[in-house]
Amino acid sequence: VLVLGALLAIWPSEASLLLARTVVPFSNLGNALEGDLSIAPGDVVLQHGQSLRIEATVRHGSVTSADLLIAAAKGGEIRNPMRYLGPLDDGQRQRLEFTIPAVTEGFRYRVYSGGALSRYYRVKVVPRPEVRGVSVRYEYPEYTRLPPDVEENGVGDIRAVAGTVATVT
Repeated sequence: VLVLGALLAIWPSEASLLLARTVVPFSNLGNALEGDLSIAPGDVVLQHGQSLRIEATVRHGSVTSADLLIAAAKGGEIRNPMRYLGPLDDGQRQRLEFTIPAVTEGFRYRVYSGGALSRYYRVKVVPRPEVRGVSVRYEYPEYTRLPPDVEENGVGDIRAVAGTVATVT
């Protein structure tokens, strides 16, 4: 207990993370150096086909490489090298990124850099909103002597004589 107390006093974040991993070994936690990483966007919901840019900031100025690890459906991880963007203004932190141009299915990812391993983040993909049909009701002005008309399942184009009232549903 005395040793644990000393570790918590000297390295509070690292020791508490390791203690949590000991108590709950299968929890979604990174390793003891996870605090050296900052990951954006983290957990995210995207529309089908939307691009995703993942950026990692590493606290150590000497680290210039990182890997994006994507959990494979059948186990294991797919390793993707991240692109180095350079240091932040303070010179103590480095930025790296990886872009996926069109995400079509959900996945889990984490980042590994300089011995630091982040927790898993989740990407959820939802269908793009779509309009299945547009209905337009036209009420023409009296001078046309035309009865009201309804256009079903149109694409939303509205064309009518001046003074017509068009209701879109």
